[in-house]
Amino acid sequence: MGLEKFGDAAKAAGADGVLITDLTPEEAVDYRAAISSRGLDTIFLAAPTSTDERLALIAKSTTGFLYVISRTGVTGAKDQLADELPALARRVRRFTGLPIAIGFGISLPGHVSLLGGLADAAVVGSALVEEIERAESVDAAAATLAARVKLLKGAAVTGMSRREPQA
Repeated sequence: MGLEKFGDAAKAAGADGVLITDLTPEEAVDYRAAISSRGLDTIFLAAPTSTDERLALIAKSTTGFLYVISRTGVTGAKDQLADELPALARRVRRFTGLPIAIGFGISLPGHVSLLGGLADAAVVGSALVEEIERAESVDAAAATLAARVKLLKGAAVTGMSRREPQA
């Protein structure tokens, strides 16, 4: 497809930004130019294993928001958040003023509620994909997704934890 066509297609589809999980900032010069010239943000991933030097590079290369991976391993719904997550979120915040979205294993209303004090957004993709996989029809999937999103949003709005707005 090429970078220019991809950027045009993303913009035409209504995207605000693009996350490409396997692209590193060092290898993204042409990609970032093609995406930013179309008014789109480039979102990179920050991992628990990232060094401070790496976090600084990721934060410098990211626009829109920074996606923080909550745990090592693969994505998917989990029962508990990683114990190290609060420390990781504080460490990432030292390198960016951008909003932080936390994902990987975020699936329960309690997770979303607790993330309010750590992050600006919760990424719940795997939890929603699981709902789709279990649904018996498209209509059932739509209804189940709507209910799940409403539940997760409610946890975010009334959550136990709130992050103070940055001045």
